[in-house]
Amino acid sequence: DEDATNVKVGFISVCIPSNPKDYVEYGNMFVKARASYAAIKDSVDVVFGLTHVKITNDKRIAKLIPDLPLIMGGHEHTNKYEKVGDVIIAKADANAKTAYIHRISYDRNTKKTVVTSELKEINSSIKEEENVKTLVDNWQTILKTKIKEIISTPDKVIYTAKRPLDGRDTPIRSIQTNLGDIVTRSMSYAFNDNVDCALVNGGSIRIDDQLEGAINAVDIFRVLPYGGAVLKVEINGRLLKRVLDYGELAAGTGAYLQRYNAKKVGEKWYIKNQELITNKTYTVAFSDYLLKGFDIPFLKADNKEVYDVYEPKENELGYDIRKAVIEYLKTKK
Repeated sequence: DEDATNVKVGFISVCIPSNPKDYVEYGNMFVKARASYAAIKDSVDVVFGLTHVKITNDKRIAKLIPDLPLIMGGHEHTNKYEKVGDVIIAKADANAKTAYIHRISYDRNTKKTVVTSELKEINSSIKEEENVKTLVDNWQTILKTKIKEIISTPDKVIYTAKRPLDGRDTPIRSIQTNLGDIVTRSMSYAFNDNVDCALVNGGSIRIDDQLEGAINAVDIFRVLPYGGAVLKVEINGRLLKRVLDYGELAAGTGAYLQRYNAKKVGEKWYIKNQELITNKTYTVAFSDYLLKGFDIPFLKADNKEVYDVYEPKENELGYDIRKAVIEYLKTKK
């Protein structure tokens, strides 16, 4: 188009292969990013990146494709603004706490792109958009309806937190927090505390906020939106040590483990205050997601050092991790 007011814009996009499906092909993100760029660069004026990968991978893409003016990224839950060469990498905060506004000008003569970025806080000063509000209200109704299938009174206060319960993304994936303690204690409670320890991946806790004051069932669904069962697993001590070591080394990622009755003192792991014995069999409450091997690749039900996996029935607390947390908190009111 010769009209100087019109600019053709292209986008390339890659994302993490989370929850892979057998009907989807997964290629190398760097190879695919370069191939996508090569395929469209000559038919548009400017190309931007739109990604959902770790910041380290965004930086690598920026080095591979130095002519991208801007990569709009995701995955990390806290805002980031980085520059690799001339490539800007920008990520806002999760859960609509902030948004990046990018004002872009393109000079058709010099082929230069100038990006000015502003991180905007989303707060009550921003007027609600009526059409969006209608959609949100509709989904809130659906949410309440679905929650009522599990908890009949989702708005009823089940617990009062006198100190904020920390479910912020960075701590929950890096250190033991009081919210992580409640979730894992609840997993043990689901089996009448007849387990040696309880483990959940920090990435399952999605609220990215602190809960304080009156807490209801809806809040717990915000904490654990994916739900899933709590499994009672008979596991060899050697494998349990490998799992605990892996979780500790994964600090800063979703594979970091929130734990109950499992702690490290010096170089040794203790289960229920007793030193872990590698040739002993332990009973562990795991979130079902962990047994799928997505976060900890060697932790799968078919591992020969996993001796037995008990999946709770629908009428049992462990059938849904959120129900276990809600019922546990009721005992602490």
